[in-house]
Amino acid sequence: MIKEIDHDGLTLCSIQGRLFEESKEKTNTSSSIFIRRFMNSNVAKSFDSKDFLNDTKSTTDIFNDLDNEFGQSSYGSVKFNAEALFWMGYIYRYFAYTYNLTSKQIYKIVKPDELNKLYYPYHTMDCSNAIERILEEKNISFDIEKQNEKLLKLIRKNAYENNVSLIPMTNELAHSLFLNKKDNMSSYTEDKKSQGYTLLAIVYKEKAIGEISFSGFKYDSSELSIQILNDKYKNKGIGTIAIIKAIQYAKDTLKLETIRAIIKEDNEIATHIFKKLGFELVNNDFEYLYFRKKIQTDKNNYKLSIDEATKRGVDILKRIRLQEKLIKMIGSYVTVYIDRPIGYNHKGITYTQNYGYIKDFKALDGAYQDAYVIGEAKPLKEFSGRVVAVIKRLDDIEDKLVVSKGDKEYTNQEIEEYVEFVEKHFKHEIIR
Repeated sequence: MIKEIDHDGLTLCSIQGRLFEESKEKTNTSSSIFIRRFMNSNVAKSFDSKDFLNDTKSTTDIFNDLDNEFGQSSYGSVKFNAEALFWMGYIYRYFAYTYNLTSKQIYKIVKPDELNKLYYPYHTMDCSNAIERILEEKNISFDIEKQNEKLLKLIRKNAYENNVSLIPMTNELAHSLFLNKKDNMSSYTEDKKSQGYTLLAIVYKEKAIGEISFSGFKYDSSELSIQILNDKYKNKGIGTIAIIKAIQYAKDTLKLETIRAIIKEDNEIATHIFKKLGFELVNNDFEYLYFRKKIQTDKNNYKLSIDEATKRGVDILKRIRLQEKLIKMIGSYVTVYIDRPIGYNHKGITYTQNYGYIKDFKALDGAYQDAYVIGEAKPLKEFSGRVVAVIKRLDDIEDKLVVSKGDKEYTNQEIEEYVEFVEKHFKHEIIR
């Protein structure tokens, strides 16, 4: 099941990339032999489980561990280019982390000599895009929608799937569904629609048994919720079928790209179902779990193409290292020089937050690193504050810092609301 890379994943990718890079000078075997030993080692297992994040071993310690596990060796003499080795180590880990596979499994999919040959055509691409192309060439699919299709086939054994449908909610259906639990159902659908809801009745054998709702519409995203109102129809797979059908409805009818879901932390059944259907946990405030699922799979919508990456001169290694630098700045204090204050209009976009740059270093476009200043109510010329997050763009090379005053902590949702006036035009993720 594919998941998005997060801070832990990026950290492991960077560590493994540097380890592979240093292997050129610090090991006696060929690069292919080193990679084979590493990917099948106990050290790699600790990367798979993320236990390595709690380790304090140096790269020298790791090389010694490999020798202790497999024996010292000087077999082979061909060493790969150092930058190619960094990229290979990084993308091997990115592959394993985002596809929930072990190092051994990834090694079997693409061997070192083959991956090394892909360095020059693929190293300017986004990692996830490069992995997709590798899988396409090998005719391997980890498509979530296909997994859902298989899941439906299994559920059909319970003889429920063909009898479950979703239809637009009406006042009459709502009245029968809630069994007079609500005082006035005569304008239920109109009231909900005026509040921004899209309602569907879950119907089993022509009987309304529950409700699917979409709310909180934000550009190409919405929040999905479900309730089965009759205990007789719970724990029979009907809710799972309804969610799968709701995902398809969101994709085909509502034309959404992302679905969100909020679940109480103690609701283990719902949590299991949403995870099983490919929803990724993106936040947890100790009372609720916040999930998200991307449902539009056209990669051209949100990935840099090879031609576009080449045209922009994007070097994946340079971007990786810049992103590492940005992430390390979270929690540090910087001065932002505002060149687009609140109220500024740029190409038809009115800025609702102050926006500028820091002079600490330059970004990939050659200009100073951009930064949002959030939480201030008036236009500013200069601002000193703490870096609280990084906006990593998935379809552009210009990642952004998010800066605020004091020690206030923000949720991803709060940050999203502050920066959406610009970031709604880009596919991105928030790293805190």
